[in-house]
Amino acid sequence: MVQDLNSTFQLVRTVIFGTVTVFAFIVLALCASITNYTSTYYYGGYFPFAALGIAVAVLTLLTLPAMLYLSLNRKGAFTSLTGLEFGWTSFLWILWLALGGNSAGILWLGDCGYWLTGKGESMCRQSQAVTAFGFLNWIALFAYNITLLVLLIRQQMRGNSVWNGYITETDFAAPGPNSAVPSNKVPEAGFAPQYQAPAVVPVYPTQQYQGAPPQTTSPHPQV
Repeated sequence: MVQDLNSTFQLVRTVIFGTVTVFAFIVLALCASITNYTSTYYYGGYFPFAALGIAVAVLTLLTLPAMLYLSLNRKGAFTSLTGLEFGWTSFLWILWLALGGNSAGILWLGDCGYWLTGKGESMCRQSQAVTAFGFLNWIALFAYNITLLVLLIRQQMRGNSVWNGYITETDFAAPGPNSAVPSNKVPEAGFAPQYQAPAVVPVYPTQQYQGAPPQTTSPHPQV
């Protein structure tokens, strides 16, 4: 049970970090394409959501793969601290939520083929993809953070300090320090302890050794 929970968590962590990294690379490429188009055809203009997408994607690509690699291949790295990882991934999902919300506010979303043609329609489709991948990364990181928070709170309630530990060395199924059952159990409530008389060890009187009486020699020799 213990090994199953810890191994499952590490597997889910690796999958989520890998998926978010791949989506971040796609968002970076899309936002770079949108920014290049607007700066070329609109005299250096740009969309704020595209600039935000580039910044969020770069932060994700520079941190998540490094955190995953160091946690798996190097012990004692400060980036593998449980509290640090929880805080940073929480910050990232807030950024991805902001990106998804900003890109979803573009007026042309929903009817790209109605009045846009050529490069404009292509940029509109790319904006829709940025919105989709932004929300997908937000959902993935949000689910990971909620799961990690539940496991950390459960261990904290058991009396185990896990916030300063390393994410790959934390036992999320460890029992509390006071969970061991003592040998001298206290009687359960509602049951009065029964008095048991002490055992009486019979004491037998010591027997003195009775040997033959000593022989006495007569002072007068017999005739």
